[in-house]
Amino acid sequence: MSRLPVALLLLSTASFSSQAAESNNELAAGHHYYDAGEYKKAASHFEKAVKADPREADAHFWLGRAYEVIGDLNAPLFGNRTLSKAHASLATAVELAPDEREYRREFFNFLIWTYESRTALDQAEQLLRVVPQSDPDYRSMQFELEQERDFRKSAASKVSGVFLFAPRRVVQVVDRPVPAPRASANAFLPGK
Repeated sequence: MSRLPVALLLLSTASFSSQAAESNNELAAGHHYYDAGEYKKAASHFEKAVKADPREADAHFWLGRAYEVIGDLNAPLFGNRTLSKAHASLATAVELAPDEREYRREFFNFLIWTYESRTALDQAEQLLRVVPQSDPDYRSMQFELEQERDFRKSAASKVSGVFLFAPRRVVQVVDRPVPAPRASANAFLPGK
């Protein structure tokens, strides 16, 4: 009887390491395509990584980033659904790894600058409440939130928003920093 629990433990450990390996392979492939600017292919691999290991915050984070770029490129006509997926993925990444500064900052920036939801600024404010004031990003996040709130309240924004909605999104995509290439990304690609 004691052999059965040991066998089950070994089986579950093997299954878990198999899931982690599959998730890592899909993450590496997704990074390769993301770095190459093929965001739809990257999103496909990041989705597979999330399916292989739903508790992997990095997979959710990169899936959210890929969806964010796809949504920006498809905006304003076809980007809303994709941006909703980006929102869900980035929120999940922050939920799974709340102490990861990069995840918090990306989600915050997404809520402030990209996500055109009525509740986006409120969500950004809630996120800012859990950021320690000692965090190096805290003051800039607080300033950006206040600036965006003021901008959205101004009468000029209501008029200019009609005419400047699409160009503002284009500027956001163009101003994105170019990611540094990952040396290990090709190691996990099939046939490499």
